[in-house]
Amino acid sequence: FNKEVNDGKRFGFGKNWESFLKTINDKSIEIATQSIKDKFPNYEFKNKIFIDFGCGSGLFSLVAIQLGCIVYSIDYDPSSVACTQYLKEKYCPNTQNWIIIQ
Repeated sequence: FNKEVNDGKRFGFGKNWESFLKTINDKSIEIATQSIKDKFPNYEFKNKIFIDFGCGSGLFSLVAIQLGCIVYSIDYDPSSVACTQYLKEKYCPNTQNWIIIQ
């Protein structure tokens, strides 16, 4: 991955997400939650599978787990995976329903 970034073949989005993590708070989580609910009005999220390809910061994965989904967060960028892991550990470290994959 790092070689591809250094060779200009891939952009390291994860570094941007590391900066973004510092801005995540209850208000930004609430906004993200509302955006998902707006896209899927009247949808029952509990126990549904939520696959977050290119999970980036992990914010929408966090929202999905808080809504009761079984979550698979997937990203190629190791920094993005680390960001998502950080949110999992900070907000719901004991959940068994959130799998993070690189």
